Amino acid sequence: MSDLFISHAEEDAELALSIAVKVEASGFSTWYYERDAVPGVSYLLQVTEEIDRARAVVLLISTASLAAHQVTTEIVRAHEAAKPILPLLVDVTHGEFQIRQPEWRAAVGAATSISLAARSLDSVVQAIIAGLAHLNIQPAGPTQPAIALPGTDPGLRQPIDAEPYDGFDHSFRELVAPQRIVETGAMLHVVFGNIADIRQIPVVIPVGQAFDFNQRGPRSVLASFDRIRVEGRPFYDDVDDRWPRKERPKSAGLGHCKYLPLAPNTLDLPGVIFVVTTRDLSIARDHYGHYTNTPVEGIDIIMDKVIEVANSHKLSSLAVPLLGSGYANIRRTKDDAMLAFLLRQAVTLIAVEKLQENLRLRSSTLRRGIVVIYSQNPQSEDEHALWESVARFLGSRSGSSTQIDELLKAINALCI
Repeated sequence: MSDLFISHAEEDAELALSIAVKVEASGFSTWYYERDAVPGVSYLLQVTEEIDRARAVVLLISTASLAAHQVTTEIVRAHEAAKPILPLLVDVTHGEFQIRQPEWRAAVGAATSISLAARSLDSVVQAIIAGLAHLNIQPAGPTQPAIALPGTDPGLRQPIDAEPYDGFDHSFRELVAPQRIVETGAMLHVVFGNIADIRQIPVVIPVGQAFDFNQRGPRSVLASFDRIRVEGRPFYDDVDDRWPRKERPKSAGLGHCKYLPLAPNTLDLPGVIFVVTTRDLSIARDHYGHYTNTPVEGIDIIMDKVIEVANSHKLSSLAVPLLGSGYANIRRTKDDAMLAFLLRQAVTLIAVEKLQENLRLRSSTLRRGIVVIYSQNPQSEDEHALWESVARFLGSRSGSSTQIDELLKAINALCI
């Protein structure tokens, strides 16, 4: 028996393989035709049996699969067997798929579709795993040991306190109440405030491709850490000693991260993750500190890498500012208030989604994620709109990914 049956057209076989490999790395088993079919045995018989045995079906919806009779056969069988279907949009929109395949629409029902066009493959796989968790489908194989609560699912770890530390709610203003992750007991916070006011929790700091800490504008996240002292010394003096310039990459790619543990400091921070969010505009001297625009789709890459590094260093908590909405896109937002507003919403929701997905994973070391949104105008119209966007996202019945997709379309339309 496999956990997942991957339904796809022949043209999407390589994508099916990539998804299978990444899902299997998380402990789930998969079945797809090109690798697992037995020669000499009827295709229909094998597919029917494997769908019946599977616990869920991943459906790759593409131009090719919409025209493939065998995929329709598989979806009909999955529907008849009452198998949950997780639809992935490869190169079509949700609306196109519903128009072209009304039979599939009935089978898929109200399941939220995930678009591969706006996400990295790692992000898509994390969303699949989060969806399986919602369906109470866990890997059949051995999982990471967990602390069981009396009378609860033995896979659920001990819930942590709602407040990260004493005084947290006096330094930050909540957009929504702290969100308890049902699957793991972890906590998600979305707050207004200054990331440099976080205490006792590792923080994420965006930097340029050369990890040049002198490139810090007056309103940047980098600049906000100037006031912090590490063993009595300025923050960046200590960073320069711990990680000399000659040891840093000269031209790191988007999402490149460096975790740096800290000595005793005024905020009791255990460490920081520096992550590349910008690319230099050119090598000309007069372009020093100027950046080309970071595509909003690149935020997926940035958040995926940040979370990967946090887990590799076994961090249990992480505080993240909005990555990609400030200097990374200032050249195109400085004279376009609407674009800046939409970008800020999209970056916020992507950060919330990424942390939410990871906090649901029992294999993750993260137990608490905090998204910190800098705002100089409390109770302003912009704050109200962002508050509404986050509330809709976390309380969505129509699928949170749809909300992000709509924002990305609006942003791309303004950027044309």
